[in-house]
Amino acid sequence: MATIRSKQSGPSRPTPPRNPRGGGGGGNGRGPRKGRPQWLRRLIIVVQLTFVLIGIAIVSLLGLIFWLYGTLPSAESQIKSYRPPGRAMIYSSDGVLLADLFQQNRKVITIDQMPVNLQKATVDVEDRRFYSNVGVDLRGIGRALVRDFTHRRSKEGASTITQQLVRNIGIGGVGREKTIARKIKEALYAIQIERNYSKQQILEMYLNQVYYGSGAYGVESAAETYFNKSADKLSLPECAMLAGLPRAPTLYSPYVDKEAARVRRDLVLSKMLEQGDIGYTQYSDAIATPIALGFTRSPQGRSHVYHAPYFVDYVVKQLSEKFGSDFIYRGGINIATTINWQVQDQAEKALENGVEDARWRGASQAALVAIDPHTGFIRAMVGGVDYSKSQFNIAADGRRQAGSSFKPIIYTAAIDSGLINQNTRILDAPVSYPGLTGVWSPKNDDHRFRGWVTAKRALALSINIAAVKVLKLVGPDTAIRYANMMGIKSPLAPYLTLALGASAVTPIEMAVAYSVIDTGGERPSPLSVKQITDTQGAILYSADPQVETTSIGKDALSQVKEMMRAVVTEGTASAILGDGSVAGACGKTGTTQSHYDVWFDGFTDDLVCTVWAGHPSKDARGRAIYGVPMNGEAFGATICAPIWKRFMIAAEPILAKERVKEAPPKAHPAPPPIETDDDATGTDSSSATPSSTGTSDGTQVTVWVDNVTGQRVAAKSPNSHTVNYARGTEPPLPSTPSTTDTQSQGDSTQTNAKPPAQDDSKPHTVTVTICTDSGQLATQWCPSTLTRTYVAGQEPKKYCTIHQPPPGEH
Repeated sequence: MATIRSKQSGPSRPTPPRNPRGGGGGGNGRGPRKGRPQWLRRLIIVVQLTFVLIGIAIVSLLGLIFWLYGTLPSAESQIKSYRPPGRAMIYSSDGVLLADLFQQNRKVITIDQMPVNLQKATVDVEDRRFYSNVGVDLRGIGRALVRDFTHRRSKEGASTITQQLVRNIGIGGVGREKTIARKIKEALYAIQIERNYSKQQILEMYLNQVYYGSGAYGVESAAETYFNKSADKLSLPECAMLAGLPRAPTLYSPYVDKEAARVRRDLVLSKMLEQGDIGYTQYSDAIATPIALGFTRSPQGRSHVYHAPYFVDYVVKQLSEKFGSDFIYRGGINIATTINWQVQDQAEKALENGVEDARWRGASQAALVAIDPHTGFIRAMVGGVDYSKSQFNIAADGRRQAGSSFKPIIYTAAIDSGLINQNTRILDAPVSYPGLTGVWSPKNDDHRFRGWVTAKRALALSINIAAVKVLKLVGPDTAIRYANMMGIKSPLAPYLTLALGASAVTPIEMAVAYSVIDTGGERPSPLSVKQITDTQGAILYSADPQVETTSIGKDALSQVKEMMRAVVTEGTASAILGDGSVAGACGKTGTTQSHYDVWFDGFTDDLVCTVWAGHPSKDARGRAIYGVPMNGEAFGATICAPIWKRFMIAAEPILAKERVKEAPPKAHPAPPPIETDDDATGTDSSSATPSSTGTSDGTQVTVWVDNVTGQRVAAKSPNSHTVNYARGTEPPLPSTPSTTDTQSQGDSTQTNAKPPAQDDSKPHTVTVTICTDSGQLATQWCPSTLTRTYVAGQEPKKYCTIHQPPPGEH
């Protein structure tokens, strides 16, 4: 077996000892090897330990990052739930934009609506590796770390578009603090986003979110702010200018420094040229284009109120109280209100013209509110003549003395309490009552006394003494209870001066109170908003009319309504409204002492409107005071009634058309069969001469029916309409004309119809007028009477002996 030997033959030799002095001793002829200096050995150890520690730190950091990545909340869920401050758009019932409210001037659009040049310019200047990175740019992070280490403090690094999106939205609480921890968290969220969204989706979110300066958030608002156009109309140089703004919006704003904006724009264009996104010709043309702004100075990035400013304020106040102000100013909602813009426009014109006509009477300010009495929908609201001079909404918040317009509430309380009726006679004569500061003697405005007058005439002529006597009879506390029941929420003083409207109320409260009279007891809550939807059309809030039935009797309210009709036809408002220009108008004038305030509150079947006018003023210190007196020609009839008339004539036809559009189609059911006496009428069902509706088989006929009763009437009768029936199923003509038909024709002739059979099972009753003081039958001299119904035979038989006729009368 061969033995392997080393190249050196011969027996092995022992190693010579090392020279302690480092001298030679080896067989190679060189001196002894020197040892390393101690400091060098220590440095090597330190470097080795440093690398070990760095390695441990890197491993630990990577482990922490991976652990943190797995525990972070989902960025996707936070993006889906994120609602950037948007716009609250307020619309009228007929679709007119009233206001555009926002905290951040932002309009969200889709990526398809964003110019491609704007997309490319943004990517080239903000994140040129956007389409290839995973949400973070490792080279950019490396540069940022080196910069942070060099400056011994954290400086802003070159974040990707996705990282900027994380920061702008604030995902996971990421803000703008300059710390390593924030950057790590920001990068991890960016990676999450990249895994769940496409690049185009990320770019769309970024371009809708980023701030461009001058109050503009997102590219659409930026395009409007700087160039007064939508984003899809932007040119290449305009796109480049906008793309350069997010880095430093104030520094590069053309409204601040147009030259700095031009330099920044040209830098963006050069980057687009470097990336091949535009050609040299495009580049040359673009940099040669001057910056042409849409406005001479930066437009205010504030909310815009286009129409009905007092009403818009009212809506904002109502919704803020209900949902909080953040609900509105967070935006992203569309608010459908109750006012009709055409009606509102007519209200503003009527008020402005009316005050102008009444300036010589001393009026300088006025307010108007109109509501639908059946729903409470506010149809128009004008809180003052000029919003730019005064933003105080008198229609909703202005408490003013109501004057005589408060009297219908007093009469309602008295009649419903059974103390009087509209035909009760009241003595209009001097009277005195003890007061807090002595004896109080109410006076009539014209300083006349009319003797005995009915309650109806007393209200029509607005006789003060009669109203005070009625309040004395019913009691102030009872009258206040009725006022509250009718919708008056303002505090009322329990004194006899309440009959003259000495307590202050708001116009909208008076409109609600008059709605109760108009509807026969239904009290609506004023409603300004119908529905709120988000930008996708989902319903966030829907309001149904809130109408409460009061306990006030319909008969009492019917009498008060008739009394208020007399105000228009023969009373204080007859000179303005007696011409019948507002069909079925009822109302009441009001004028306070010394002519501080004048009113007209009135209604038709479908609209209640309150008008107030006065002359508010300020003291020497500029503080608002209640007002100053107008001259002796200032009355509710001379100032407010003409405004009311002008408004109602214009508004009612507009609202009638809107009601037709909103109302669902109604079928006309066949009325129940009516028993007729052919001998009495001398006709049969064919006497109405039904006509064929044009069908080929002639199986349908058209007959006329009454609008109120639904019963069949003669062809083309007043207050009737046609209904189609299958031949043979049409209702017969009744034996007597309908009530509406007879009344409308004024026919007082007798018919041959058989009177209805008397129901002997019910006791016969009689209705008489009695004196409230004696309880006996009232005479013409009883100051306070009421109507009572008794079972026949149980009614009073004697006449009142307490109230004797004046001397000389028998």
